Amino acid sequence: MTSSKACMTWRSACAAVCAAMFAGVSALAGTGPRDEGPAAFIWDADNGMRDLTDLLIDEYGIDLGGSILASANGISADGRVMWGVKTLGTDNTRYWKLTLDGDTAEYRPLVELPFSGFPNFTVNVMSRDGNVFGGRVADTQGVAQEAFIWSEETGAVRLGRLLDGLLSEVSALSFDGSVAVGRAGTPQTHAFRWTQETGMVDLGDLPGGANFSWARAVSNDGSVVVGDSSSANSGTSLTRSEAFRWTQETGMVGLGDPDFPGFPGPGDIFSSRATVISGDGRLIGGQGVGGSFYTESEGWVPFGFGANAISFDGTYMVGTGNFGQGPEAFLWSEEQGIHPLGELPGGQVWSEGLGVSDDGRIVVGTTQVPEPSGAAMLVFGIVASAFHRVRSRP
Repeated sequence: MTSSKACMTWRSACAAVCAAMFAGVSALAGTGPRDEGPAAFIWDADNGMRDLTDLLIDEYGIDLGGSILASANGISADGRVMWGVKTLGTDNTRYWKLTLDGDTAEYRPLVELPFSGFPNFTVNVMSRDGNVFGGRVADTQGVAQEAFIWSEETGAVRLGRLLDGLLSEVSALSFDGSVAVGRAGTPQTHAFRWTQETGMVDLGDLPGGANFSWARAVSNDGSVVVGDSSSANSGTSLTRSEAFRWTQETGMVGLGDPDFPGFPGPGDIFSSRATVISGDGRLIGGQGVGGSFYTESEGWVPFGFGANAISFDGTYMVGTGNFGQGPEAFLWSEEQGIHPLGELPGGQVWSEGLGVSDDGRIVVGTTQVPEPSGAAMLVFGIVASAFHRVRSRP
């Protein structure tokens, strides 16, 4: 559905503060709290944090069929296309795609995939050009699951499995979706890299561990893959792992783990995981015991907040941190450092940014929102990654 936007008049005091703080930064998107539950948000320096459901209904006149956009999970590099999770509504679908282009908005639910015997599907990722989606399809019982990619041009494509296992799924896509990475196989699970030409290629695992690896992120051109693997360093327990970096030239290389003052290091609890990579492949965001990032020149460097997405060259990062009032989405920029993004008008400080456009425009992610009754929090969850831009040191 395409609609033209009405004149925008609403602007909160928080937006004015954000505008002063982020002059030159255009927009972010993610999830923020609503009275009745989770709410996808969009943030920009002029307007602050806005509820995407309200924005589409009130200002673009789009009929969402009773759905609420509960989470904005990703955004394209140019900041025009985003996707996320919604309540079912009258169309009975869980995922949505939105293109904002000036005064025009095009909204569409992502329809069920036409795979015989695989009626269920989960979307994990959108390519940075906004055209390709990836995830997994599952049979009625949820036992057999297979990686897929989908675009309007190709339709849905099943990618196969590895190791005679019943599971495969796509975790990340290259910029144009031509390279997919993820995990495949049961009970042994290995990282894979897929292209149309090669099919699904097993990337193996690091030596000495429990025969486990998972590819979680990939550079824009698809040449650098990062993730985590069981290894001799992490031991045979699947609760710990070692971050890896893979290229065609080097194969899978372990990255060790963070060893910061005040953090357990290699001599104590060994654990690291690479979850995000910059588009140029130089900056790796990950998790050890605390948020951190990795580069070949610096090794592991502490950051301290959970960061979930990064722009192409590492100029901008978004995620979640606790700034004294509860978990709150933030934007980090190389020039201005880290700044919290506030909350929806009348809402609580409880939000998480998961994606950012290359010019700092939009974040997508997950939020935990207390129900009005004060019952247990609703969790739309992926574990936050953490990373930081490396500056040259004296």
